[in-house]
Amino acid sequence: MKFKKPKFWNKTNFLSICLFPFSLITLAFNILKSHFVTENRFNIPIICVGNIFVGGTGKTPLSIYIYNLLKNKKFKPAIVRKYYNSHLDEINFTKSKVKQFFFDKKRILSIFEAQKKKTNVIIMDDGLQDVSIIKDLNIVCFNSSDLIGNGFLLPAGPLREQLGKINDCRIAVINGKRNLAFEKKLKSVSNNIEIYQSKYEIKNRKKLRGKKFLAFAGIGNPENFFKLL
Repeated sequence: MKFKKPKFWNKTNFLSICLFPFSLITLAFNILKSHFVTENRFNIPIICVGNIFVGGTGKTPLSIYIYNLLKNKKFKPAIVRKYYNSHLDEINFTKSKVKQFFFDKKRILSIFEAQKKKTNVIIMDDGLQDVSIIKDLNIVCFNSSDLIGNGFLLPAGPLREQLGKINDCRIAVINGKRNLAFEKKLKSVSNNIEIYQSKYEIKNRKKLRGKKFLAFAGIGNPENFFKLL
């Protein structure tokens, strides 16, 4: 499914204000979900790499990075994610990078399958909004080019949940340029959150120099890929 981010998500304007009442439905759904969905705790640690912004914030590359860090520390990690037909590119990419990777239409089933393979730590790629799974560590991802947009919930804005969700997170990773004002905003919401910076680097730049290429992207936020190029 092709999806283009609406421009009115970037700042408060007439359209976002008109759609704000519908955002209250999103808020109500989130509240109901947190009260009525059964929580499941597992006997191995679960690290969730998620976001509150719709679209790409770098969850999958960070999940793979954490997987390799843990593997180098002699852990037996596994990455799990929920299966979506529209996410096959991300699934194939992760498959090519890690050995222990499990996906199913329900994240709980993926975790059960990973446990059978004697893994001792789970990395959930996405799933911050999945209240059916109790996580031991939540990591929330942001992209410096979007941050939280106009700060409204869907559909008036680009947020799945309110910024207060970061109170459930121990770490925030901001990909791209540093933004001290936004870091201060995060700290004002959750003083305990630790903030880290990340960036992408093209490793084979010399091979690309002087050549012509056709570039395409199927990631959650294609604009970031083209900015990197």
